[in-house]
Amino acid sequence: MSGRISDIVIHPNNENIWYISAGSGGVWKTQNAGTTWEPLFDGQKSYSIGCISLDPQNPEIVWVGTGENVGGRHISYGDGIYKSEDGGKSWKNMGLKKSEHLSKILIHPSNSNVIWVASQGPLWSKGGERGVYKSVDGGKTWKLTLGDDSWVGATDMLN
Repeated sequence: MSGRISDIVIHPNNENIWYISAGSGGVWKTQNAGTTWEPLFDGQKSYSIGCISLDPQNPEIVWVGTGENVGGRHISYGDGIYKSEDGGKSWKNMGLKKSEHLSKILIHPSNSNVIWVASQGPLWSKGGERGVYKSVDGGKTWKLTLGDDSWVGATDMLN
């Protein structure tokens, strides 16, 4: 089972490969333009996904932001941002574990080490990791560049 589709990306070199994220159902991949799908995120702690992005320099690198990217009493929260370097076969949590709801991931078009993330933070309480975060070291560390740790989060960024 999956749920509401929260985001979709299509492989830039193969239009038959798509990845989708589901608000209450993980990450899915098709290699035949949607005829069949395989779940990629079932082994992780979070099933609620808000966004997904492919690295423009290497589309085998997949970034996933956990926690639904919409508000409401029906949603679930996540445990940070994940990275796969093998097209979704394996995953590593790259931090922002208190973000709860990641809405957008942007990767610099010519420098894979530069990543921006929009985080709503906890929906019903202050605190957590909220706002716009930037990494300049491929996701090893994150710096808050907009927002605060009380109430000001972010839901979108333009690329």
